[in-house]
Amino acid sequence: MRRGSDNIYHHILIGLETEIISSTDPSLENIKGIVVDETARTLKIYSPDDNKIRIVSKIGTVFKFKIPETMEEIIVMGDRLLGRPGQRIKKVIRI
Repeated sequence: MRRGSDNIYHHILIGLETEIISSTDPSLENIKGIVVDETARTLKIYSPDDNKIRIVSKIGTVFKFKIPETMEEIIVMGDRLLGRPGQRIKKVIRI
């Protein structure tokens, strides 16, 4: 199954390019990087601009992910990504 805006919640996010659009922590806004790890409540994002890995809470954060297969950019509410990656992939998302 290809990743896209209709099914991004059912896929692993590790390896995707991302940008933080908004956050409850204003110092994280506009950070760009690559997702290197994911937990139930956080994403670890490597930013090549300053060579840092940041741990970002999913709660209260809006992310923009770039899908490499289609070059599509998808805006995702972090609250909808909550849960362990393996569990989230299996879960049916109701909109």
